[in-house]
Amino acid sequence: MEMPEKGKMIKYYEDLYEKYGYDHRSLDWKDPVGQRLRYSVLFDVVRYCEKQANFSMLDAGSGLGHFYGYLKEHGALGKLKADYTGYDISPRLVEAARGKYPEAKFEVKDILDGYFTKKFDYVFSCGVFNVRLSSVYEHDAFVKEMIMRMYECCNAAAAFNFLSESGAKYAVNKDKESVYYYFKPEEIVEYVRQLSPRFILRQDYHPADFTVYLLKERR
Repeated sequence: MEMPEKGKMIKYYEDLYEKYGYDHRSLDWKDPVGQRLRYSVLFDVVRYCEKQANFSMLDAGSGLGHFYGYLKEHGALGKLKADYTGYDISPRLVEAARGKYPEAKFEVKDILDGYFTKKFDYVFSCGVFNVRLSSVYEHDAFVKEMIMRMYECCNAAAAFNFLSESGAKYAVNKDKESVYYYFKPEEIVEYVRQLSPRFILRQDYHPADFTVYLLKERR
């Protein structure tokens, strides 16, 4: 399955990059504080798993490499000996990420294209589901397929976040034509428990956001 709005999504973010350059706004984040908070919560999944050092990780939807920059700044990559790889569907954003962090691995790749079999210990995705440029039905199908693929290609855990319907009142743009999509945590939980009985729902860090850790079963 290929994401239905792929071409539109690439244009959406490349247009933002054209406008703002190397900035959090190019990834449609309101402010860098909220962006970094979400990175912190995502990466916190590591402490719930047995694999806490010498692990590989995939940043699915790596954008401008901000997650890598956050981890590098906090010394997480060196301290934990984490091997980072970033995938994004936008060639222009990948080029910018490579320019900023030439030592890191960034690739133009969509894990939904073809039969993706590469494995990583951890798979992360931050903000990828926030913008909807197709029908609700198509977007929901894309989200579920993406979650399934992330789970399939992780060895330890997958972690991903969503805008919360309960936090929609905090939205800056409340216009009905807004591209932002708000999820019901209970509906996401209903889906992920079909993939694994081991998951964690985090709603403790931001009123308009929630994160799910989908853990692989212990052998």
